[in-house]
Parts: sequence; structure tokens; C-alpha cells
Amino acid sequence: MTTTKRSFAAVVQVGLIGLLICSFILITQNFNRSVYQWGVLLLIVSTLFQIVFSNIPPSTGFVRSLIYLVFSAILIGGIVALSISLVPFLLDLGKR
Repeated sequence: MTTTKRSFAAVVQVGLIGLLICSFILITQNFNRSVYQWGVLLLIVSTLFQIVFSNIPPSTGFVRSLIYLVFSAILIGGIVALSISLVPFLLDLGKR
């Protein structure tokens, strides 16, 4: 039996799929609201990481994966900041 070593990106992708499944289980329960809230938070965070790691080739190593992660976090943060800063302008534009 031979064991093949998986790259960092491949391991993270599998882990994120597990976290997504776990978050769906937490969201679908209906007995505790705080468990639901933690499930939603886990879903948001794991989805953002999944967006990043699904665009990284599975054979990518640890350092290169972190570079992609930092670049993607800056890009996503910039899009969110731009969206927030445009809201007042678009609301004012809609009132005219």
C-alpha cells in the first residue's frame, strides 16, 4: 500500500468542503439560535476561503498558496470597501 503526499492546497480544499458541510448541518438544526448563528458565520468564512482555494491549483505548495490567499484577501477586501463607499453615491443617484 503506497501513500501519496497531498499538497497543502489539496488538503485545505478537502478541509473546506468538510467545513461547508458542517456549516450546513449547523444551519439546518432548529433547536438553538446561537448554533445557527455560528453556522452562518462558519458558512461565510469557509465560502470566502473556498473561493480562494478553488482557484488555486491543487498541486500548489504552502508558500505559494499563502501568496494566493493574501492576494485574494486584498482583492476581496478592496471590492467590499469599494462597494461600501459607492452606496451613498448610488443612493443619492436613485433619489434624483
